[in-house]
Parts: sequence; C-alpha cells; structure tokens
Amino acid sequence: MNIPTTYLEGYETLIKKIKDLPWPNRPKAIFTSSSYAADDVFKAWAGEKTEIGIPLIIGQHGGHHGMTPWSFYEDHQITISDFWLSWGWSDFGNPQVKPVGNLKTFGQKVNYDPNGDGLMIEMPLPRYSYHMYAIPVASQWLSYFDDQCRFITALPNALQNKILVRFTPHVYGWDEKQRWGDKLPNIKTDWGSKPLSTIIARSRIAICTYNATTYLESLNWNVPTIIFWNPEHWELREEVKPYFEKLKSVGIFHETPESAASHMTNIWDNVAGWWQSDKLQTARSQFCKQFSHTPENPLDVLEAFFKGIVKP
Repeated sequence: MNIPTTYLEGYETLIKKIKDLPWPNRPKAIFTSSSYAADDVFKAWAGEKTEIGIPLIIGQHGGHHGMTPWSFYEDHQITISDFWLSWGWSDFGNPQVKPVGNLKTFGQKVNYDPNGDGLMIEMPLPRYSYHMYAIPVASQWLSYFDDQCRFITALPNALQNKILVRFTPHVYGWDEKQRWGDKLPNIKTDWGSKPLSTIIARSRIAICTYNATTYLESLNWNVPTIIFWNPEHWELREEVKPYFEKLKSVGIFHETPESAASHMTNIWDNVAGWWQSDKLQTARSQFCKQFSHTPENPLDVLEAFFKGIVKP
C-alpha cells in the first residue's frame, strides 16, 4: 500500500516513457540539483545512464548540508553521485564532495532597506517524520512554534508591530493560521504572496529561525541577519560549531529566542551600523566562505570543473 506505483505496477510504463524521451543516449555527464529526488522520469533515465558509466553530478540545493551530525538525505545524495558540488565546504571522508559555491546566488544580488520592517521567516514541518536528519520531528514542532512566540513577546510592543512573519504556502496540518491568530492576533503575516528576495529587499533585517537555506542566502547577500534556534533540535557537527560561535560573538547567532529579541531591540535603531562593523563582516565572510560562497567568476569555476571530469 505504501510503495509508489512507479516502483511496482507502473514500473514498466515508466521505463517505456524514458525510452521515448528526446534526451541524449550517451551524455558526457548528467547534472541536477533536485531532480534526483523529485522527478521519477529523470531518476529512471539517469539511473540507466549511470549503469553504463555516465557520471552523475548533484549540486547542493539548500542549507543544512555539511552541518548536521546525521542526515539520511545528505548521505544518500553523496552516495549515489560521482561528484557532489557543495556551497563551500569539504568532507575529507567523501572526496567526491567538491566546493564550488552557492549555486543559488550565482548572478544574484539582493539589497535591504535600512528603514524597513523586520522579516521573520518560518519553516513548515510535517506532523510526522518524513526523512531522518537533525530537525524538530513530529510534535517537537510545537516547541519550535513556542520559540517563535517567545521571540515576538520578548520584543517591546512598538517593535512587535514592526515584524512581518513570513510563511510558505505549504501547510502540514498544524493549523498555523489559527495558532498564530490565537497567540498573537495582531502580528503581521505573509503566506508566500511574493518571492522571498522581494520582501527581504523591503526589510531592514532578516530573522531566520531554522537551519536551512534562508540565512545562507541572506548572509551571502550581506543582508543584516539574526539567527536563532534550539540547539537540541537543530544539532550541529562538532567541527562546524566554531563558525557559529563566531556568528554568536557578533550577535548574529543565538540559541534562545530571548537572546535574539534582546539583541534586535538593542540594534534596531542602527541596524546598518551594527552590520557594517569590521568584526561582524569578518565573521560573516569567514562563515560564507565555508557554507555559502560565491566565487568571483562562478561560471569559470563551473566550466573548469566540468572540463576536468568530462572525457573528450
């Protein structure tokens, strides 16, 4: 009952479909950042090609990778690929991990408004475990939600009115609208009406509440950013903790919502001044070099990589 149809009754139809594709029979290489997981037609086609020796390259497509002490999703990607392109980090136990930079930020620049509101970005999570990695699981989401409310209520009333809470259109049965309406009925919310980069450009600071893509993009764009999460739910590898300690020392990273709220209250009237300090920018640059790097000439870096692995 739980096996996808394409893996059993529909498998013959799936294989027939890939035979009819106008894609090359013997490509020099195959590159994807997400289709290996989200596209059954691509997976079947790519699986057939890798069996005849065509290299599969997967690009990192989000955050959390290279940071967590355990992740089925990360392990699986690296295991099935010949090369895995990270956003900056290396893994000496997995030589196929190649640091090329944050593919999502290549050619992208986002500014911020020093006089804008604060943008607090939320992560939806399923009610049940969906794959195994270091995040809040199942009912632990309730603790995550409580942390969000604690952050808002720890702010002065005037500052609470300056916060826009951003959600994605995806919901997983937690009745987020009703919960937020019951706890904080006056808070401003956005349910994915516009691209995140558009809303960031109208904000003076991004408040990131989970270990995933968002703060890696905002730090890369050099947008003022505060991060907070429960370290018992969003666990980190020992070797990456020093990078977060540096972010903590300049007020970017916090392990409690009250600490994050206190810091934001202190810097609110001069966010740009705090953000442009030499110490903070050094910590940000060091962090981005490891986890969200944009090379000076990113296309040249990619070209050199592919020329190095593709046979003439």
